[in-house]
Amino acid sequence: MLPCVWFGDEAEAGRLETLGHEQLEAGDGAAALKTADRLIAMGWSGGFVVEALAHRSAGRLDVAVERLEVAVERVPAAWELWHLLGNLRSDRDDVDAALEAFERALACEGASRIAIHFNRAIAYRRAGRFGEALADLDPILALPKPPLEIAESALALTLECLAGIGRAEDAVDMIEAALERCAADDPRRPVLDAEHALALDRARADRAKIEAAFAGAVDAGVASPALIALGRRLFPASAEGAQHRLQLVVQGEAPAGSGAAGFLRVFDVVAVDPERALELARRYLPSHARATVQIERADVREPDVELEPGVHAASELMFFA
Repeated sequence: MLPCVWFGDEAEAGRLETLGHEQLEAGDGAAALKTADRLIAMGWSGGFVVEALAHRSAGRLDVAVERLEVAVERVPAAWELWHLLGNLRSDRDDVDAALEAFERALACEGASRIAIHFNRAIAYRRAGRFGEALADLDPILALPKPPLEIAESALALTLECLAGIGRAEDAVDMIEAALERCAADDPRRPVLDAEHALALDRARADRAKIEAAFAGAVDAGVASPALIALGRRLFPASAEGAQHRLQLVVQGEAPAGSGAAGFLRVFDVVAVDPERALELARRYLPSHARATVQIERADVREPDVELEPGVHAASELMFFA
């Protein structure tokens, strides 16, 4: 990161910045703020990033934005600060201000244009400006090897935006072409399977085809929020009796040849009791494990809730030896 008014040890600043991000990952926002204060006092602009992320993680989004607005006044050439400011303004639905920040980020020397275009596309999508989002996404997907951390999300966002401008069938064609090029054992295949199910649903394809794509994605281990929401629409759960929000931990058998003994998966389920929660959760487990899966733990997080019955979230499959 660029210095504000630099008078410190660059190696020490780099070490502290790394420490601040580690503290954020560990959920220690208070410690991260102290580290950010030291960095800012040293004149290191990365301190503003750590500070803003700490405030955001604590639910103080407005404070995070305010601090970044101070930061970009002090270090207007730091594209990372403008980029994060754009992201946080977008998170609070201040789209015009977000777009202004992204423009300033793009104007900075050394800016990561791919990351900025991708996040600007998210802001456009949030505003319902799907065509402008696609204009930012097109050059990313046109890259011979787009960065892995962005490629899958850029494809998913493109499919959603195509549906948003009335081209849902084109989105289906795009994802099916991607599946044809993707080997069956490619680790990216499960994500494409899930996007296929979502694209078919947006295109109002034949229900049997949507269900088959949904089942294939679940069988591959996918449990993304969008896929789980699709599952609730396809297979709505009945509401009989008082509904409770439960955290359900299940244990199941690992697939043959995986080298693992079994797996755990954590579910956020709204159901009348743990047994009903397990029944609902089975649909979001690989088919080989559904019959034998067992409850490892069940905790009522919120009693008597007025939420839609069914699974609302699920973790990745966590394999163990």
